[in-house]
Amino acid sequence: MAKKQLIKENAAKESIPATVQKTQFRFTAVNIIPLATCLVYLGVHFIGNFDAYDAMGPQWFFVVMVDLMVIIFLLSRKNEYDIVTGVIFKNIFSKLYLAFFVLAGLSTFTAINPTEAWVCYVRLIATIIAYFNISIILNGRIDLFKWIAQLLGLILLVESISTLKEFLDGVGNLPMDQLILNLKGTTGNKNIFAADLVVKIPFVIYCLHTSRLWGRLLNIPILLLGTLTLFIVNARASYISLLLI
Repeated sequence: MAKKQLIKENAAKESIPATVQKTQFRFTAVNIIPLATCLVYLGVHFIGNFDAYDAMGPQWFFVVMVDLMVIIFLLSRKNEYDIVTGVIFKNIFSKLYLAFFVLAGLSTFTAINPTEAWVCYVRLIATIIAYFNISIILNGRIDLFKWIAQLLGLILLVESISTLKEFLDGVGNLPMDQLILNLKGTTGNKNIFAADLVVKIPFVIYCLHTSRLWGRLLNIPILLLGTLTLFIVNARASYISLLLI
């Protein structure tokens, strides 16, 4: 009986991917490259307008440049990512996304405003490339999820502190309505900014549940500051999202 039980346990361990079996994070290229890729993509949060009309132009330019760098990296290691790429493209969500991409492309030919349609379609191209880049690099790396969640939490912390500072600096100098409307970070308006904030909160809650004492001491202030920032931004849709979370 003991021998049979041992065989079953060994078989169960072998069925689990090696990345999931890892219990201790190591600073190796295998781990750093996926995390660095995510960090660079998430860096779009901090791209300002650089004297442009708004931040969208520089931000999309940044995403395209990152797309190209990641593509070059993947091509330079084609043998390593060849099988993974095939798996990602066969995924049902990838097929649905590609179907949407094709449909959107066809719709540009009947658009009322063709110029705007092509501008949006180019952005969609950059987005779908980012989707495949990240999917390929992170395929099977469930062990990195906690680290990525913490990166999102730290970004929420930076955004919250920056917004609260802007709010406190503006109190008494601007009408309250105008001040709140100006709280949009590097996004187009306060509603998009609020959605950007609230989508990170589940990741912070996840870190709270899975971290030890030091992690909880870090993430509790992040959660409180993020929630306070949401209330100050005063976007009602984000309140509903926050309650559902």
